Amino acid sequence: FEEEAMEKRARLKAEEEDKIENLSKEVEQCVLRSARRWQEADEAAAKEQEARRQAEKEERSKNTSEMEARKKLFEEEAMEKRARLKAEEEDKIENLSKEVEQCVLRSARRWQEADEAAAKEQEARRQAEKEERSKNTSEMEARKKLFEEEAME
Repeated sequence: FEEEAMEKRARLKAEEEDKIENLSKEVEQCVLRSARRWQEADEAAAKEQEARRQAEKEERSKNTSEMEARKKLFEEEAMEKRARLKAEEEDKIENLSKEVEQCVLRSARRWQEADEAAAKEQEARRQAEKEERSKNTSEMEARKKLFEEEAME
């Protein structure tokens, strides 16, 4: 019983550790993807900025005020896009962190339940052994008494 309980606890612990490790890896991958997306957004913004500079250079002679308005609009859109991407990635990371925390809590609860079940099983075995010893002692005393009576006869 004790070996089975220990094996069960070891299995549960290994499964929970695997879940935690997988979620941690998922968080790490999410962070890496987020960094990559931010870098891509920065590169795209740089390309857009270069395209705007080129367009500004070509259009400067036509309408300077119109170009300034476009530049400001492009910059605002790029900033909004980056802010939106950053917020989405932060939400993903926060949700995965909460998932890891819940997994750890479930794991601790399962370990506690397994410990309690093992303790109950061990107590039941002790009680059964105690009752068996008491029964054996009573039987031995009865036999002893019978032998003594037979010997006296």
